Amino acid sequence: MHNPAHPGTILREYLPEGVTVTSAATALHCSRVLLSRILNERAGVTADMAVRLADYLGTSAEFWLNLQVQYDLWHARKVKRAKVKPLARTLVTA
Repeated sequence: MHNPAHPGTILREYLPEGVTVTSAATALHCSRVLLSRILNERAGVTADMAVRLADYLGTSAEFWLNLQVQYDLWHARKVKRAKVKPLARTLVTA
């Protein structure tokens, strides 16, 4: 799997030319700072923001959350961490 795009990258493509961060933030009922942080890949898309983006852009909330999950999982898998042993399962017979 390749490095998935941050939702902010995709959001920049969805916003029509000429729409300012301030006007989009006003329409989304969020702060300009929050929207700017998402657009600049310094913050992620929450479930609440995903619903707002879906309403504003005519997409689905699942679309935005899926982008965020794919991004987060890819980066989490790149982090060096201790090997986790699988949970030992015992076979239960009736």
